[in-house]
Amino acid sequence: MGYIWLPMMIILLLITAAIFFLNKTWKKRGIIVGVKGTKLVLAVYIGVLIVSVPLAVFLSSQTESYGIERLTYSELEKIEGSLEEALSNGEVEQMLSEQRSDKWTFNYDREELFISFQSDYMSVEVYVERDPELDNEIEAIYFYPRVVVDEMNLSNETNPMDIEISDGRLNIKEPLETELSFAGFEREFPISQFYGESFMGRSSSSSMSQPIIYLRIPEELELETDFDIYLTEVNR
Repeated sequence: MGYIWLPMMIILLLITAAIFFLNKTWKKRGIIVGVKGTKLVLAVYIGVLIVSVPLAVFLSSQTESYGIERLTYSELEKIEGSLEEALSNGEVEQMLSEQRSDKWTFNYDREELFISFQSDYMSVEVYVERDPELDNEIEAIYFYPRVVVDEMNLSNETNPMDIEISDGRLNIKEPLETELSFAGFEREFPISQFYGESFMGRSSSSSMSQPIIYLRIPEELELETDFDIYLTEVNR
């Protein structure tokens, strides 16, 4: 709390100096300002500060106790970068223990497979590992995207994606939208001025990583895809 009291004292000194200077100026010009009125304004402002400081500190501490993991956007980029690098090298088993995921196994005996995904607001990245030991079988793993809103990790709130194979097509079904409602406290000007916040109020930001599908397929299986699917061959 030390970082709050120092600027508060500076502002109080500036206010006192300003009132003293204005009183002297107004007296020279014949303008009389009551001492009681001046003291009242100053007392009200000080009272608001005294009440607001402990309340603001209390509310700030409470926001950390709701059980929501904090995740900065730089940390999100680092996590996603590590995931993409691991999958590119075929290190999928390690990621299964670290990332939220779903897994499917399909019997498939055709020589070609068309991968389909339709969405109005998102695309999907598909990593393909060609396994010479797989015969008439396809494995699919879905890695959930990470969602961060104001550095709150809300990844566990996203809905699952479904995958099915039918008539030579692997259909990736868009997950249902998740609707989230938020409520929060905002510091008023007497306190926000000490935090360097804008008097216009706080802003909000969000980020969502790209959904990822990891496929293990027979070595000779030929693939075709929709235009909104990014296909990456795994190097092992």
